[in-house]
Amino acid sequence: MKPLHVLLALALACPALAAQAAPLRDPFARPPAQPAPPPSSDALDTDTLPVLRAIMVDARQSMANIGGHIVSVGDQVGPYHVLRIDERSVTLLRGKTKNVLAIDRTPDRGSNRESSE
Repeated sequence: MKPLHVLLALALACPALAAQAAPLRDPFARPPAQPAPPPSSDALDTDTLPVLRAIMVDARQSMANIGGHIVSVGDQVGPYHVLRIDERSVTLLRGKTKNVLAIDRTPDRGSNRESSE
């Protein structure tokens, strides 16, 4: 009879243990957004302009990937201050000097051909 009492006690204890466990998490849910640490001034070479890798333009907040750092207008990237982000370029200010970084676009092969029609 003792094994039956042990099994019964375990059966009653399992729901209580399950209630104390962490809630189930949706495996397809995105993790909560965490703010990126501000880029350090040591991360960029001060003698050359940083590389513009990507731009995302949005009505609320546009962002750019400059030298591997995601920045928006008003942010600091090394010695540069981000003044403006457009669809194809980013304007940076260093001291009194403005620099415009543009995304290079390789034309499609077919776009240079003239139409014979």
